[in-house]
Amino acid sequence: MERDELIRSGMPLALHLARVYARGPFARFYEEARTAVLTSLVCRASTFDPERGCAWSTYLSFHVRRALGELTKYCKHAGRLDAILCPEVEAHGLAAPEVERPDPIARRALGHALERLPARERTVVALRFGFAGAGPLRYSDVGVVVGCTRATAAGIELEALTRLRGMLT
Repeated sequence: MERDELIRSGMPLALHLARVYARGPFARFYEEARTAVLTSLVCRASTFDPERGCAWSTYLSFHVRRALGELTKYCKHAGRLDAILCPEVEAHGLAAPEVERPDPIARRALGHALERLPARERTVVALRFGFAGAGPLRYSDVGVVVGCTRATAAGIELEALTRLRGMLT
């Protein structure tokens, strides 16, 4: 298969994996996940060799899932998404979108919405997103501070984000 044909045939699978990844606590990273899988798709279409006995969908799934794992690291730490995912990305002319800073009105609305959250949810969100003065913390670290397990901290964050979405829309 030619590269363009591989890209066209792999697009539905790649976008499906991005949608699956962007459920739950990663819902806010859908655009980044989409960029990651499309970048991986383009890069892997160039390196795929059917003579090695692997199906295109298997090859693509493996590399897209690996790219999404790298995206998880990116979402937790600052860095350039395209440099992490594929060194040839500059050659393809692709780049990750720049993250915009929220305007002051949106920041104020978010601040008011955060104040209306229950104390425990507010604490978890503040720690996870770095609103507490330090950088963003992992679920395990948030769990230690709040006095719960990592999984419980993730669940509390999900509930809090769902409430915030409801308040802000």
